[in-house]
Amino acid sequence: MACRQGGCSLEAIDTARGCVTQTGVKEEDTVGLYVNRHFTTHVLGMSSSDSQRLLTALFDHINQPEFQVRFRWYRGMVAMWDNRVTQHYAVADYLPQYRCMHRVTVVNDRRSPST
Repeated sequence: MACRQGGCSLEAIDTARGCVTQTGVKEEDTVGLYVNRHFTTHVLGMSSSDSQRLLTALFDHINQPEFQVRFRWYRGMVAMWDNRVTQHYAVADYLPQYRCMHRVTVVNDRRSPST
C-alpha cells in the first residue's frame, strides 16, 4: 500500500512511499505505520472517500494512549527516539527551562536500498 505524502509548508513536496515500513533490518522484525495526519494526503489506488476512511482509522490507531510516551524531565536527562518509526509531538511544558535538541540522521539505512 502506498501513500501520497505532501507537506504543509509553502514548498510542499509531493511524493509517494509505502504506508507500512519495516522497523528493523531482519525479515522477522516488526513493522510500523509510516503515515502522518499533517503530511499523508491519500492512499494511492483508492477512491478519495475510501482513502480518507482508511487514513482516519490509521491516524486514530497511532494516536491511542497505549502508544504514547510522556517523559518527565529532570536536570541532566536525555531522551532519544527513532524518527523513522516515531510520531513526535513536543509539549511546551518545560518552560521556563531551555530545551536543547540535537538531531542525528542515518545516512545509509539498511532497511532500504542504497542510493
